[in-house]
Amino acid sequence: MTLANAIHQQNGLRYITGLLQLHSSAGRQRMLSQKFFTDTTGLEKELNLLSGMVERLKDTEYQGAFISIIQGLMQLHDIQGTLNNLDGRNVLDDIELFEIKRFALIADEIGKQLKMLDYNDIKLPSLNDVVELLDPEGNRTAHFFIYAAYSEKLAQLRNKLKAAEDPQSDEAHVLHEKCIELEDSIRQELSAKLWALHSDISLAWQGVAELDFIMARARLAIDHHLVQPKISEEVTTFKGLFHPQVKAVLEQENRTFQPWDISLYPAPCLITGANMAGKTVLLKTLALNQYLFQFGFYVAAASAEMVTVEKIMTGIGDEQSELSGLSSFAAEMLNIQSIIASARAGNKLLVLIDEPARTANPHEGIAIAN
Repeated sequence: MTLANAIHQQNGLRYITGLLQLHSSAGRQRMLSQKFFTDTTGLEKELNLLSGMVERLKDTEYQGAFISIIQGLMQLHDIQGTLNNLDGRNVLDDIELFEIKRFALIADEIGKQLKMLDYNDIKLPSLNDVVELLDPEGNRTAHFFIYAAYSEKLAQLRNKLKAAEDPQSDEAHVLHEKCIELEDSIRQELSAKLWALHSDISLAWQGVAELDFIMARARLAIDHHLVQPKISEEVTTFKGLFHPQVKAVLEQENRTFQPWDISLYPAPCLITGANMAGKTVLLKTLALNQYLFQFGFYVAAASAEMVTVEKIMTGIGDEQSELSGLSSFAAEMLNIQSIIASARAGNKLLVLIDEPARTANPHEGIAIAN
């Protein structure tokens, strides 16, 4: 499962990702492709990478470097199509060559700032060879055309064409055709040389996307007082657990969110309480934070120790499906049946069900329970 899939399933997760301060299309695509970690080794590594970025964002010493990185990220254009053409060993046109040059210049600057952060978990390969190839005049400016510096013969032809008395003459037309033919040849040569550099360009693109995404998660953690969860083998324990969206709404109304302390053992847990006491919000908060945890985010609590699961399955809210013609009760029963089947298949689950069979009358509810 990817974060893109989960966002459609969990409203709270959609709210959280909407808070991410991503600065590039590359970062957004990287966010959507984030995987749901079920292995503790990969998850622990991901959380440690995030921890290192949080520490640096809090340190005012690095503020200037972060500002420069953000400015660079904001200048990025989506070049995935150009990268695909490069990977397919196609001849690039002037716009695509411009996109590669522009990206190489930006990535080079971001790489310099990244070194100043002393953050070695993301490394951008040097694209100096790309810059030198597409910037023969050494101006390091973000524009591109087939420069005369690529070919002395091209320079001569352009000078003759420029000096022609009649631009519409047969001589000028021949010169123009020769220029076009030579420019096409140069594009082919440049493209062939870039094919050999495709791996470094793609790695740099992936690197800036990763940097954008991890910076956004770190900023989210700082701004919303999220905490790094510890990985536990058996028991999930929260101190000061809260739901960021509900808390924000209450604060706008000058009200205070009451956080929870709760421990979940590998066994059924029944939560009881009066109506309007917050039972449903607690279930939604547990689901949200499990998603955040296993997608490599900090979680909404004062402290947390959490167990990984293979699936998060819920029955919270109205399960009615008008498109399939199912009533609330029928949809709920099918959902519970799916949960039972998954549990019997041996999957490690976090199951959160709010008032099962709540749409049935008391006699039907007793029959279902029996």
